[in-house]
Amino acid sequence: MNLTVYRNTFTPISTIGQLFIDDEQQPFCYTLEDPVREVRGPDIKQWKIPGKTAIPYGSYPVIISHSPKFKREMPLMMNVPGFLGARIHVGNWARNTDGCLLVGKTVGDDYIGQSRVAYNELFARMKHAQAAGEDISILFTYIPQALRSRV
Repeated sequence: MNLTVYRNTFTPISTIGQLFIDDEQQPFCYTLEDPVREVRGPDIKQWKIPGKTAIPYGSYPVIISHSPKFKREMPLMMNVPGFLGARIHVGNWARNTDGCLLVGKTVGDDYIGQSRVAYNELFARMKHAQAAGEDISILFTYIPQALRSRV
Protein backbone atom coordinates (compact mmCIF):
# COMPACT_ATOMS: atom_id res chain seq x y z
CA MET A 1 0.00 0.00 0.00
CA ASN A 2 1.47 3.32 -1.09
CA LEU A 3 0.30 6.52 0.54
CA THR A 4 1.25 9.87 -0.98
CA VAL A 5 0.85 13.21 0.77
CA TYR A 6 0.79 16.10 -1.70
CA ARG A 7 1.40 19.25 0.32
CA ASN A 8 -0.32 22.24 -1.24
CA THR A 9 -1.06 24.94 1.35
CA PHE A 10 1.70 26.42 3.49
CA THR A 11 1.11 28.92 6.30
CA PRO A 12 3.13 29.96 9.34
CA ILE A 13 0.74 27.80 11.43
CA SER A 14 0.27 24.62 9.39
CA THR A 15 0.81 22.64 6.21
CA ILE A 16 -2.28 21.27 4.46
CA GLY A 17 -2.19 18.51 1.86
CA GLN A 18 -4.10 15.66 0.33
CA LEU A 19 -3.48 11.98 0.85
CA PHE A 20 -3.80 9.59 -2.08
CA ILE A 21 -3.78 5.79 -1.78
CA ASP A 22 -2.03 3.71 -4.43
CA ASP A 23 -3.17 4.76 -7.90
CA GLU A 24 -6.61 6.06 -6.91
CA GLN A 25 -7.55 9.14 -8.93
CA GLN A 26 -9.33 10.98 -6.11
CA PRO A 27 -7.74 12.02 -2.83
CA PHE A 28 -8.68 9.83 0.11
CA CYS A 29 -8.56 12.68 2.62
CA TYR A 30 -6.90 15.91 3.65
CA THR A 31 -3.79 16.09 5.81
CA LEU A 32 -2.56 18.62 8.32
CA GLU A 33 0.96 18.98 9.68
CA ASP A 34 3.06 21.54 11.43
CA PRO A 35 4.77 24.11 9.17
CA VAL A 36 7.44 22.89 6.77
CA ARG A 37 10.76 24.19 8.08
CA GLU A 38 13.04 21.93 6.06
CA VAL A 39 16.22 23.47 4.74
CA ARG A 40 18.12 21.29 2.31
CA GLY A 41 21.78 20.90 3.16
CA PRO A 42 22.11 21.75 6.86
CA ASP A 43 21.64 19.00 9.41
CA ILE A 44 18.06 18.64 10.64
CA LYS A 45 19.15 19.72 14.13
CA GLN A 46 19.76 23.19 12.71
CA TRP A 47 16.20 23.78 11.46
CA LYS A 48 13.85 21.43 13.30
CA ILE A 49 11.74 22.74 16.17
CA PRO A 50 10.71 19.64 18.16
CA GLY A 51 6.95 19.04 18.05
CA LYS A 52 6.43 21.98 15.68
CA THR A 53 7.97 20.86 12.39
CA ALA A 54 6.49 18.92 9.46
CA ILE A 55 7.99 15.58 8.54
CA PRO A 56 10.88 15.97 6.06
CA TYR A 57 10.13 15.37 2.38
CA GLY A 58 10.78 11.77 1.40
CA SER A 59 9.43 8.24 1.53
CA TYR A 60 9.14 6.22 4.71
CA PRO A 61 7.98 2.72 5.62
CA VAL A 62 4.91 2.56 7.83
CA ILE A 63 4.15 -0.12 10.40
CA ILE A 64 1.23 -0.55 12.73
CA SER A 65 2.42 -0.72 16.29
CA HIS A 66 1.30 -0.02 19.83
CA SER A 67 1.52 3.66 20.78
CA PRO A 68 2.45 4.17 24.44
CA LYS A 69 1.03 7.71 24.25
CA PHE A 70 -2.35 6.77 22.73
CA LYS A 71 -2.44 3.27 24.29
CA ARG A 72 -3.59 1.50 21.10
CA GLU A 73 -2.30 0.30 17.75
CA MET A 74 -1.58 3.10 15.31
CA PRO A 75 0.41 3.73 12.11
CA LEU A 76 4.05 4.62 12.81
CA MET A 77 6.32 6.18 10.18
CA MET A 78 9.79 4.62 10.38
CA ASN A 79 13.26 6.04 9.67
CA VAL A 80 12.10 9.68 9.60
CA PRO A 81 15.26 11.76 10.05
CA GLY A 82 15.21 13.60 13.37
CA PHE A 83 11.84 12.14 14.42
CA LEU A 84 10.93 9.33 16.82
CA GLY A 85 7.35 8.16 17.13
CA ALA A 86 5.96 10.06 14.10
CA ARG A 87 2.44 8.67 13.72
CA ILE A 88 -0.71 9.19 11.69
CA HIS A 89 -3.55 10.12 14.02
CA VAL A 90 -6.69 12.11 14.77
CA GLY A 91 -6.64 15.88 15.26
CA ASN A 92 -7.92 19.11 13.80
CA TRP A 93 -5.30 21.81 14.38
CA ALA A 94 -1.51 22.13 14.16
CA ARG A 95 -1.40 22.18 17.98
CA ASN A 96 -2.67 18.56 17.83
CA THR A 97 0.15 17.26 15.62
CA ASP A 98 3.27 17.28 17.82
CA GLY A 99 5.18 16.62 14.57
CA CYS A 100 2.81 13.87 13.38
CA LEU A 101 0.42 13.66 10.42
CA LEU A 102 -3.29 14.35 10.98
CA VAL A 103 -6.00 13.23 8.55
CA GLY A 104 -9.50 14.60 7.94
CA LYS A 105 -12.39 14.63 5.49
CA THR A 106 -12.97 18.41 5.43
CA VAL A 107 -10.57 21.33 5.27
CA GLY A 108 -10.47 24.99 6.33
CA ASP A 109 -7.87 27.60 7.18
CA ASP A 110 -5.18 25.81 9.24
CA TYR A 111 -7.84 23.19 10.08
CA ILE A 112 -9.14 19.76 9.05
CA GLY A 113 -12.47 18.30 10.17
CA GLN A 114 -14.07 14.87 10.46
CA SER A 115 -10.67 13.59 11.48
CA ARG A 116 -11.90 10.54 13.35
CA VAL A 117 -13.91 9.42 10.30
CA ALA A 118 -10.90 9.77 7.99
CA TYR A 119 -8.55 8.10 10.45
CA ASN A 120 -10.84 5.12 11.10
CA GLU A 121 -11.33 4.51 7.36
CA LEU A 122 -7.60 4.86 6.65
CA PHE A 123 -6.59 2.66 9.57
CA ALA A 124 -9.03 -0.07 8.44
CA ARG A 125 -7.49 -0.02 4.95
CA MET A 126 -3.98 -0.14 6.39
CA LYS A 127 -4.86 -3.07 8.66
CA HIS A 128 -6.34 -4.89 5.65
CA ALA A 129 -3.17 -4.26 3.62
CA GLN A 130 -1.02 -5.46 6.51
CA ALA A 131 -3.13 -8.61 6.91
CA ALA A 132 -2.68 -9.27 3.17
CA GLY A 133 1.09 -9.12 3.64
CA GLU A 134 1.53 -5.80 1.84
CA ASP A 135 4.26 -3.37 2.80
CA ILE A 136 2.98 0.12 3.59
CA SER A 137 4.89 3.27 2.70
CA ILE A 138 4.20 7.00 2.75
CA LEU A 139 5.71 9.66 0.49
CA PHE A 140 5.70 13.36 1.41
CA THR A 141 6.01 15.60 -1.64
CA TYR A 142 4.80 18.77 -3.34
CA ILE A 143 1.61 18.62 -5.38
CA PRO A 144 2.52 18.11 -9.06
CA GLN A 145 1.29 20.69 -11.55
CA ALA A 146 -0.91 18.06 -13.27
CA LEU A 147 -2.95 17.57 -10.09
CA ARG A 148 -3.38 21.26 -9.19
CA SER A 149 -6.69 21.49 -11.06
CA ARG A 150 -8.15 18.71 -8.90
CA VAL A 151 -7.45 20.33 -5.53
